[in-house]
Amino acid sequence: MASSPKYKLTVLLPSAIIFLLLIVMIHVAVNSERQSIRERVYADISQTAVARLARLEVELYANAYVSTGLVALINASGEVVAEDLQSALKSIYERGLHIRNIGLAPNNRITYVYPKQGNEAAIGLYYPDHPMQWPAVKKAIDSRSAVLAGPVTLRQGGLGVINRTPVFLDSGDYWGLMSIVLDLDELLQAAGLMENDGNIRLALRGTDGKGVEGSVFFGDPGLFEMESTRLDLEIPGGSWQLAAYPVSGWERGQSYLDMIEVGAIMLCFLMMLAQLRYQAGMAKLAENEHKLRFFLDTSRDGVIVIDRNGKVVEFNPAAEQLFGYSAEDMKGASVNHLMPEDVAQEHNKFVKYSRANQPRNMAPGRQVMGRRKDGSEFPVEITVGQAASAQGRMYVGVVRDISERKAYEDQLIELASTDSLTGAFNRRAFLAAAEDSFRRARRYGTPLSLLNIDVDYFKRINDNYGHAAGDQVLVNLVDLFRRSFRETDKIGRFGGEEFLVLLPETDLGKAAEAAERLLETVRNNTEQLDDGRCFTYTISIGIAAVQPDSDDFETIINTSDEALYQAKQTGRNRYCVAEQESPLQASS
Repeated sequence: MASSPKYKLTVLLPSAIIFLLLIVMIHVAVNSERQSIRERVYADISQTAVARLARLEVELYANAYVSTGLVALINASGEVVAEDLQSALKSIYERGLHIRNIGLAPNNRITYVYPKQGNEAAIGLYYPDHPMQWPAVKKAIDSRSAVLAGPVTLRQGGLGVINRTPVFLDSGDYWGLMSIVLDLDELLQAAGLMENDGNIRLALRGTDGKGVEGSVFFGDPGLFEMESTRLDLEIPGGSWQLAAYPVSGWERGQSYLDMIEVGAIMLCFLMMLAQLRYQAGMAKLAENEHKLRFFLDTSRDGVIVIDRNGKVVEFNPAAEQLFGYSAEDMKGASVNHLMPEDVAQEHNKFVKYSRANQPRNMAPGRQVMGRRKDGSEFPVEITVGQAASAQGRMYVGVVRDISERKAYEDQLIELASTDSLTGAFNRRAFLAAAEDSFRRARRYGTPLSLLNIDVDYFKRINDNYGHAAGDQVLVNLVDLFRRSFRETDKIGRFGGEEFLVLLPETDLGKAAEAAERLLETVRNNTEQLDDGRCFTYTISIGIAAVQPDSDDFETIINTSDEALYQAKQTGRNRYCVAEQESPLQASS
């Protein structure tokens, strides 16, 4: 009787079921931990890369407003005398960031350069006669927009990028070209790309704005051959691409998991071999059951075993902590108690399908909402495996609370859309939100106004009190914005000390009133530094609104920029309104 096949089957079947369950649970748990580690590494690298790219974008566009001001000067003055242009170039050079030199080429011939020393050879250069430079210049003229070329090797040493902006008069006639040469090394240093924290490797490609087709000009080209994180940065006339990769690779810190998984599988295999010994059959079975219980009790993740009817068979201590139910409460109860109503309905469909058809595995690492005993809901990641037993098919679910990870992902999204210094929208996020508001305003015919705000003599604040004081001004100024405007108004940092505030459902008159209130608030505000020094500052504001003939939001930005330039030219500490009928109205 003891050696009959029926008896052997009765003895070996429980051991085989336990072995299969252990293998499934170990594999699922190890893979879940491996994926979690990889996601944490990816999140860290992505957060660092997003922050560096945002800083690079701010530094790259920091000179945009001064360029626009010069274009407005040329348009406003018609025939500008050489002394005025040379003075304007000097002003842009002194106020801009990372500028090596700046030049003007009326009718495509370089006539004015600042600083002149060391750049005399460029004066008189006629772009159409230079095949190396003419294509980029022609691209800027044809597109009627700025084009960023380079990096190129500069005669004075180092690498630089050239921002070429075509100048068109209000009549539509082409006036000439403005070019600004930026020091690439200084630009990348200011953006933090040359910082080496020992955890991340970075590279940039996209020479001449060709994006993924352009050559690598910073970092290790091999990063683009790896499974690196890629982020695109739009630049004038094209794009750059940033590659980020962890120094130790994505799989860092996971070697111990392989050892655990191999060791656990080997242990299970040895246990199974031991169970083949007839004399120790029942004792080994009890031992395996004890080890299974130990695994369930010590697992950091919730482990839930259910039958094909959705009834709970096993509910480990980690699951008790996750959901607030005891194992006694859940054993024999429906697993639907652990799910919100909508998730439970989907699960019922799955159970019904599994009864009538070949069972299907749930996709690994699926994210759903769980429900605790007190009714509160929380995000979980669940991986389910299946195995056959004497009692029928069993489903083993490994459940992990991912509330902290979801909060971290939300933080990454916030980092990607906000300015790291002030907390306002960054340039990209503000433009996306503004385009939506612009389309709604055009569709429903509602008013929409834009304030273009710039801190007066901001460079003096940095020079006299230090860059930390300048940062304090920008942070506190955004706080003043939040207290002065409505929650529906959108605040964005556009570059350097320039901010844009979008006012939905607001016409020019109401926008002017809001601007006057803000001017008064800033005038009455006093900045106090940690060392006890105090100072005040003022702002200038350009105001524009959506007009019936406004084709796109970029037009509104340009109009507000012209109004801001007019406010600067008429004394600062005031606002100027761009009207459809009369171009500009100023108020101090």
